[in-house]
Amino acid sequence: MKHFIRICVAIILVCTGIILIQLFDLYHMVYGLNQSNSQTEQIIHQARIQHIMTQHFITPQQRWRQMQMIRAAQEVQPESELEAEVKIIVSTPTASVHEVETPASAIAKVIYREARGVSSIMRQAAVGWCILNRVDAGAGDILSVCMAPNQFAYSYNTPTIDDYGRDLLALAEDVLSRWERENAGETNVGRVLPKAFRYFSADPSGIDNIFRDSWKAPYNIWDWSLPNPYES
Repeated sequence: MKHFIRICVAIILVCTGIILIQLFDLYHMVYGLNQSNSQTEQIIHQARIQHIMTQHFITPQQRWRQMQMIRAAQEVQPESELEAEVKIIVSTPTASVHEVETPASAIAKVIYREARGVSSIMRQAAVGWCILNRVDAGAGDILSVCMAPNQFAYSYNTPTIDDYGRDLLALAEDVLSRWERENAGETNVGRVLPKAFRYFSADPSGIDNIFRDSWKAPYNIWDWSLPNPYES
């Protein structure tokens, strides 16, 4: 029993020491950032802080990407050692969500977050068309529109099967296909929401959504008068 207690105490001391070392390094970086006189030194300190904060919370794939970037940076002959450190540290970010997300998967995740409990497939599809209406209006590409702050309830770690067991990724791909055909000049592709409707909010029941053609009043509310392409 005493031997077991000694082992536990030793493990706790080791873990505590590691944490204290990390905290000391972080404090040193923050203090160095505050004391930096040049913009270049500030960039280095900021990069080191980010590295310390993220190095234990990235995937093996992201770690591999970091090592590849470091090797590539080291192959370049910089003008000074200071510039070399900047190039190596700043060029090793974690993988961007934009690099692993597809337009269809992003739309599917927004549909899940905004309409996973909506029983009508057409009304779920309207969330996708609302995103694409914003793209058509010049708000950005599909990923940028989906991930814009304080707009849609996008989250990367989101499933794509709704409350009824339906595949929202397949629905998003269907909406994208119809939208692309429409942009190519085809008519009657099965659009379920007119282009002017770029906003929505939950209805009083909290189950369905109300789509509007303006963020502020006065606005028109969509009446679902277009044909439903998902009716069998």
